[in-house]
Amino acid sequence: MKKLTTLFLALMISGFAFGQDRQRGQQRSPEENAKVYTERLTKELQLSSEQQKKVYDLTLERATKAKERGAVQRGDMNQDRMQEMRAERKAHQDKLEGILTPEQLKTWNESRARVMKNRSDRNRGENMKRVERSKKDKSSSEDKSEENK
Repeated sequence: MKKLTTLFLALMISGFAFGQDRQRGQQRSPEENAKVYTERLTKELQLSSEQQKKVYDLTLERATKAKERGAVQRGDMNQDRMQEMRAERKAHQDKLEGILTPEQLKTWNESRARVMKNRSDRNRGENMKRVERSKKDKSSSEDKSEENK
């Protein structure tokens, strides 16, 4: 029975170890990023093979620059760095707009607008939760101070 339990635990542990394809925080290579992004846009916008190649090259260039720049934690970013990254993103978007047809561009802009709305809704919900927690903490601290009087 003890051997069976040990064997079962070993199988479970190995299953979890092999089942985790990518650890949290582990980054894709620039090539993987470019491939995944190109595949996603191809699916969403029905890109031609010529457009796929251009999008892949453009995205690979951007991902390579980002990797060379290195990962930056949000709190560590200064204003100059943020402006530089915004300019790079804008240049990438402008080049991408030059690759897409007007119909594809319309679909892409609608998709981006949906993503931004979902992100803002999610952030708004998180902010509301944070406000509620702070109100609750404040009221509980006031209750404790009244008890102490």
